[in-house]
Amino acid sequence: MNLEDWSLLARAVNRDVEMLTRASKTQGDVRDLLKTRSVSPSEEQIIDADCFGQAPGVHRIVRVAGSMLKIWKIHRAGLDLSDVKGADLYYELGNRKFVLVQYKKSSSTDRVVLDKPQLVELEKACPVNCLPTNRFCCGSWYALHGKKKIAYFTACEIRELFGAYKSRKADYFVNGLTRKQFLEAFGSCNIGARTRPIRVAAYQTFSIDNDHVFFHVENQDPSYIV
Repeated sequence: MNLEDWSLLARAVNRDVEMLTRASKTQGDVRDLLKTRSVSPSEEQIIDADCFGQAPGVHRIVRVAGSMLKIWKIHRAGLDLSDVKGADLYYELGNRKFVLVQYKKSSSTDRVVLDKPQLVELEKACPVNCLPTNRFCCGSWYALHGKKKIAYFTACEIRELFGAYKSRKADYFVNGLTRKQFLEAFGSCNIGARTRPIRVAAYQTFSIDNDHVFFHVENQDPSYIV
């Protein structure tokens, strides 16, 4: 490898490390809030617990594409009953990936109204610097429930689709994932924010055996070790 190749490789590795670090921090923030609400649940959480028969803050487990997904309701679970990271649901795929999902229902005229502060908060929680959109690494998603369909988009895709408009017809939002596609893609580890490298030991062995470069980066912040 020449100097230019090493420079390109270093920049790519630094971008990957930055994304993993930002994703780990977001995950740590959400987990901290989940712990807080399990100790001191809100009135809404107590009502949910009585209604659905499970303790406040307990996650639901769904098995999709051979993987076990954990799902938490984080709507109105933050301080002063605000949403956590602008999202309503939080999904985890082991300690490898997560997604935050904000839900929006169209109006009686099938228009979708933009909640800009909430969308901005959701985008800030994503470790990816968009655009262009990178669904494989995106941790912030938007679930649109229109009269004709349910579709999932990344937060940055939604920002681009709204553009300068405060509302749009639901039919304008195209090329999103169905709920089944979204769950299967996340369960297969094809979308979501990565919080740790995948199959590190296998990649390390492969790299050494094939005379490739292997980088080991350690997160020194104990608050976000996962």
